[in-house]
Amino acid sequence: SQRNCRSSHNPNEAFRFLVEERISCLASGKVKYTQRVDYIMQLPVPMEAAVNK
Repeated sequence: SQRNCRSSHNPNEAFRFLVEERISCLASGKVKYTQRVDYIMQLPVPMEAAVNK
């Protein structure tokens, strides 16, 4: 069965992306960048713009 073969491509990889977050200290002005892999992108939508309220 090809389904459980480790060498086959994972279709979830098509949705994989890298998120870079920037955190800054107001007191010192220093910044820190972190990176992480994610599969879900959060998009803020105002309640007034939602179609399926």
